[in-house]
Amino acid sequence: THPEGTQHSDSPFDSFWFVSGGLVSRALDLGAVRAALSGCTLVRSVDQLRQGGHVPVAKRLNPKQRKRKRDAAAGHASG
Repeated sequence: THPEGTQHSDSPFDSFWFVSGGLVSRALDLGAVRAALSGCTLVRSVDQLRQGGHVPVAKRLNPKQRKRKRDAAAGHASG
């Protein structure tokens, strides 16, 4: 729930938990883990995070490029 007194029903943030079981994680009963995490997504690698759209995959533009892109979207001339 969102912190009280903010007049919002939901938080604008998502949670992310990283748990490493090392080599033991391969022996986990994934069916039981998924059942316990109802409504959550269980991924086992960075590639799965990328495929699920949970982490950015595109290269981030530098500040000048981001400003130029914002200005172009707003219809301003860049200079």
